Amino acid sequence: MTFPQPIKRWQRMSTGSPSLDKLLHGGFPAGQLSLVYGEAASGKSTLALQCSLLCAKQGFQVLYIDADGSLSAQRLEQMASSPPLEVERIGIFTPRNFYQQTVLIEGLERYIHPRVGLVVVDTVNNLYRLAASEAKLLPASNRELNRQLAYLAHISKTHSLPVLLTSQVRSVLEEDFEVDKVEPVATRTLRFWASTILHLKPTPRPNVKVAFLEKLNGRPRSRLFCHLRISGQGLE
Repeated sequence: MTFPQPIKRWQRMSTGSPSLDKLLHGGFPAGQLSLVYGEAASGKSTLALQCSLLCAKQGFQVLYIDADGSLSAQRLEQMASSPPLEVERIGIFTPRNFYQQTVLIEGLERYIHPRVGLVVVDTVNNLYRLAASEAKLLPASNRELNRQLAYLAHISKTHSLPVLLTSQVRSVLEEDFEVDKVEPVATRTLRFWASTILHLKPTPRPNVKVAFLEKLNGRPRSRLFCHLRISGQGLE
């Protein structure tokens, strides 16, 4: 019996946007967790889908955990240049609760093989937020989220895979009692595990977003950003 030759993976996975790739020094790094967070409609899921389709277009398979249950097949096919082939290479998992998400992530390694090129969790803290809504469940939920991220970090490093996480946000009340800042839900845990962090923000123009680089290869970054336009085909 013969097996297909493994495809050579990249050190950094292109986002499909030259400006964003330049900001990330070539794209999202393999062997690390990358976090993209922002408000609703800021382009997080669009970026995750775009990376997944680019990965599939180059012959890789993608493991996509749709923890929001909001993945649109219509949007996926709209963004794909050749829908049947690219979409078929994206394996979609939809956990119904935080416990199922834990079980899925702990067993994810069984699906890893040489032709898997990307793992996506969109969004990693949606089901966590629901599970942690009761104060008595918060400590256990925090432990489970930390455990999930540890598994994902292990998979990423062991198999030299880029793992892309998207995150919901919460408003932060500053000292002057004006809400002018957002941060990821469970921010301490996510910031600890993510080596690259990207913050997507809206602008006065509905289809234009701005991406701020906050962390790259484990090192904080500031005042580095680029603008992106959302179209039917993704982020430009």
